[in-house]
Amino acid sequence: AARADGAALQFASPALRCDRATVLEAIRYSGSSLLHAATELREDKDFVISAVRTTAASLAFAGERLRRDPEVVLAAVRKDGVALRHASKELRESKKVVLTAVRGNPSALAFASDPLRRDWDLVLSAVRADGSALAHAAESLREDVNFALAAVKANETALAYVAGPLKHNKEFMLAVVRSRAHALAHADDAWKRDRQVVMAAIETSGFALQFADETLRDDRDVV
Repeated sequence: AARADGAALQFASPALRCDRATVLEAIRYSGSSLLHAATELREDKDFVISAVRTTAASLAFAGERLRRDPEVVLAAVRKDGVALRHASKELRESKKVVLTAVRGNPSALAFASDPLRRDWDLVLSAVRADGSALAHAAESLREDVNFALAAVKANETALAYVAGPLKHNKEFMLAVVRSRAHALAHADDAWKRDRQVVMAAIETSGFALQFADETLRDDRDVV
């Protein structure tokens, strides 16, 4: 039954809940199966490393001591960065652990400590892989003109996640499209209708015209 539904392990005999092969097979189907394993397995470092390498989410059900263990947590976040959410507070403050997590899954930035969500290099690494990771950065970075420009230059989709005041700032938008013309695709509709912004974008790349409002795409002076 555990092969079909890992949660069935809770109804297994004590002997099977101590059996490494049986528990690991259950974890393959449901990380929560580790919760129903014998305490000795949940506290066994080598077994838990095997478990998180099979299903990263099983980290949530490991013994507290092991959720503070860098080797165990690194194994989990290498499998799936979002497993960072189950790590101890101390390891969510570790730049090495968090950087490993966001390299595997940029959205793991959401579970990093506040100081690391303000870390320029770490956040930029996450944004480079997935622009939406900027949504999880500290507000101080999202509203910083220099960082926001660097983020959009690294990944144009990040424009949708910069702080509101910047998204409505024309000087910022002009700087953005002069750096990454196709970022116009991710700008608010008002900028797609703005002649100056659209012209700046197509001066950088004519292909950016496809993202302009229809009224400007039908304007001889723009085309």
